[in-house]
Amino acid sequence: MNWYSLTSHLWYPSLDKAIILGVIYFVPICRLISYPITIKNRFFRKLNKCFGLWEELISPLRISIGTLFLIGCAIWNITIYSEIRNPIFPITSLICLALISLTYLNYRWKMTAYLNLADFAEHFPSMHPQEFFDHLLSSQGVIRNGFPKAPRKYIELDKIDFSNRARGGRVKIRKLLIGLWSSIKLSRMACIVFKHLGKDVLSE
Repeated sequence: MNWYSLTSHLWYPSLDKAIILGVIYFVPICRLISYPITIKNRFFRKLNKCFGLWEELISPLRISIGTLFLIGCAIWNITIYSEIRNPIFPITSLICLALISLTYLNYRWKMTAYLNLADFAEHFPSMHPQEFFDHLLSSQGVIRNGFPKAPRKYIELDKIDFSNRARGGRVKIRKLLIGLWSSIKLSRMACIVFKHLGKDVLSE
């Protein structure tokens, strides 16, 4: 069995691989197509939030394993084309390079969305956390998230009470995981704001 037979199972162009890549890159592709559009409608924001949640789950896989797969696929297909003159191979290589570029563009779009959200939160520090995270997920959806003139919900920071506990003092795993995710996202946003806008904006 030669090297072509061994590697063709992984990188040879096929419909099943195209479908898998389509699912993984669905959000960035839609974001590219709908780039001029910005949504502010609450209903579409909720729908966009669902896609943002999917993006949140799949993006680490896309950036790491997905990018390595595409690099290998691009190199393999252009190498095979030098031996087998089939136009499907260079076309596949170009598609792989385009998806790699789209991964970078999507990353930049996310950074911009984080900064826009930070600016919105700076003007409304008492915005309800749920609304903040709704905007955060919606900002990662298939269409750019637009911010309203003001938040719909607020909290009174001086009246927050953490004394109430669940029965028996138990903490649900779901709430624990959500809290962990929220802390990670806030820490990441803080690093981005500090890097791009400075510590003065971060402190506010």
